[in-house]
Amino acid sequence: MVSFYWVLPSLFILILLYMFKPNIFEKEGINWVEFACIIVFLVMPITFITIAMGDYYYSSAPGYLIFSGSEYVLLIVISVISSFLWKMGRDPDWGTFGGVFYFIGIYILLYAASIGPYIFKLF
Repeated sequence: MVSFYWVLPSLFILILLYMFKPNIFEKEGINWVEFACIIVFLVMPITFITIAMGDYYYSSAPGYLIFSGSEYVLLIVISVISSFLWKMGRDPDWGTFGGVFYFIGIYILLYAASIGPYIFKLF
């Protein structure tokens, strides 16, 4: 549910560009639209981080995840790992939509697996 809020701006940009400028998707390889959508996606968790890492996070997270500036450091680490995996695993035949959503999927998976259990109070 939370990651849907992060995905919407990137999806909106892709849909608008596909409707009004479909020729930019015709280029081979990775184009600027893919990078722009990924950057917009990476900005969205920053807007959520102060809400997500509240009292529950600090009371339940292990000590190695709680330090000064941990909110931003964790996002940067997850972003770097996602970028590396995206660059290594992306197939040029997927196109822009496939590349963007591959990156988003990797990011959300890493986020949910690493700090998700300490943010989302499920019990």
